[in-house]
Amino acid sequence: MDATVIPLQELVTSLSINPNGNQVVLAAKRGLFLLDLTKPFVPPIAFKHNTKWEVTDVVWNPHREHANWIASTSNQKVLIWNIDPTGSMNVASALPTHSSSAVAPPYPGSSNGSTPTPSTPATHSSKSFRTSINTPENHRLNNLSRPNPLISTASITQHQNVEIVLHNHKRAVSDFHWSPFRSEVIATCGYDNFVHVWDLRARSGSSSGSTNSDEGIHGESAGATAVKWNRLSEFVLASSHDTDLRVWDIRYGSKEVALISAAHMTKIYGIDWSPRNVDEIITCSQDQCVKFWNINETRKCDGTIVTSTPVWRARFTPFGNGIVTMPLRKEFDLTMWAADNLIDPVTAFTGHTDVVKEFVWRNCGDNDYQLVTFSKDQTLRLWPIDKKVQIVSDATCFWGFL
Repeated sequence: MDATVIPLQELVTSLSINPNGNQVVLAAKRGLFLLDLTKPFVPPIAFKHNTKWEVTDVVWNPHREHANWIASTSNQKVLIWNIDPTGSMNVASALPTHSSSAVAPPYPGSSNGSTPTPSTPATHSSKSFRTSINTPENHRLNNLSRPNPLISTASITQHQNVEIVLHNHKRAVSDFHWSPFRSEVIATCGYDNFVHVWDLRARSGSSSGSTNSDEGIHGESAGATAVKWNRLSEFVLASSHDTDLRVWDIRYGSKEVALISAAHMTKIYGIDWSPRNVDEIITCSQDQCVKFWNINETRKCDGTIVTSTPVWRARFTPFGNGIVTMPLRKEFDLTMWAADNLIDPVTAFTGHTDVVKEFVWRNCGDNDYQLVTFSKDQTLRLWPIDKKVQIVSDATCFWGFL
């Protein structure tokens, strides 16, 4: 399968894509780099942020109204970047009109119909999980009247575009995920075994600094490795803790609504909710397997993909009923599978000469998709998805459910 190959100059560690699919953000120790996929060989726009911490994850806000927000990790913190603080880019106006509600009611956990403040977070505690509807102080390090920062790296003041800092984890942040329903809600998890749900709507416009609250009880098990919101149920999210998968409904506090104990033989690396069935979720692990689960039947695994290497990521395709797996090491190819055949792959994306670090999907319109990957070989690749591949991956029966 032929792909467009774009060489990268920076030592990139993570990748994400904007809501309309025209730009990707590449994260590195020196900052964020925005690459226009319609002009992929034009040098990217740079936002400087020198740090000794590797940026393990970066995610662009998927909502139209906050398409100027990008979240990235910085050890124990999550940084919320505003790539257009002046509004001069008119990012939102160029995006599709489908979005979440313009004015959202208070999120569960706020008292008397109001959003909790940083000094009084709505926090629930347990020995395995902590969910706190946190509202960080507005971390504005420069006045919003500053000129548009889209200039070269050398002339950008460090931290200039970091608008908010989320700081509640006691160990490094391992994963985070923007809510698919609320543009100002984000969930984070860390190796301290805690999960936080942050509501960014209540912010003090004049203050600076980051939220740092000490409420909660440390979990006894291993740290949380992944967190993901359910794509079809607003208040439900899942997190992985060593070999266990826990499902939470934030309306009910810190008691999990489902627990899949020992879902894998070894540590779970990634999880992903089905975009078609509210109760379906997949997990991937160091044990070289991808497993399919129904959260209403936690003692039964509905299917397993067995690979030849630890699986770092497994995600559903945006079309059909396909799944793409990404190995942690040894192999350099991504593999697509159909849900009705977990033995024989649909296709493989072969071309990288080192381990693939991340992949995202680009919707080009009219059911035309590209897979965007970047690798330790310092290249970004754009893979066109043939319509025949989409048809093959579209199974009529999904894990036994018609």
